[in-house]
Amino acid sequence: EPIEDDVLEMTFTEDFGDLRAGEVLRFPVAGNEDSRAYLPVLPRAGRVVAVDAHGRPALIVHETGVGRTVLATYPLEHMAARTARVNPDVTHRLYAALAQVAGVRRPVTVADPHVSADVLVHADGRRFVWLVSQSPDPLVVRPAAEGKLHDLADGHPVEDVALDAYGVVVLELR
Repeated sequence: EPIEDDVLEMTFTEDFGDLRAGEVLRFPVAGNEDSRAYLPVLPRAGRVVAVDAHGRPALIVHETGVGRTVLATYPLEHMAARTARVNPDVTHRLYAALAQVAGVRRPVTVADPHVSADVLVHADGRRFVWLVSQSPDPLVVRPAAEGKLHDLADGHPVEDVALDAYGVVVLELR
């Protein structure tokens, strides 16, 4: 069915990861007449965990043994790909909630959507956190990590990290 709204308002009907019941995520709607469409569903099983502004299911979770399936009835990735200058948007919040629900271990995270974070492991076992800013402005972030972050130059512990515009910082994770 065609999406008539210019913004998808996804309202959570129950807690989902770190998203709380009643919380609303807004996504710009984009695409052509063939792709600007949602999947109309009447769930027979599973739980509707989010609805659109019209009360239609937007996110459905179905428990399957020890796992689960999650169905988004809107083409969120496609809409983001078709939206100029979409970043930062709220997609990162949905991804974080999906990771939490799936039990994905994330050894380092940063709350600011302008900063990507990952851990690379050296052949000798040392772990390095890479923080990559996609912001045109300088930022200060406080990464959450499994362990303590240390400056590469002096080995001192680091909590707050200053990133230049589009900057990169590498820290050791111990």
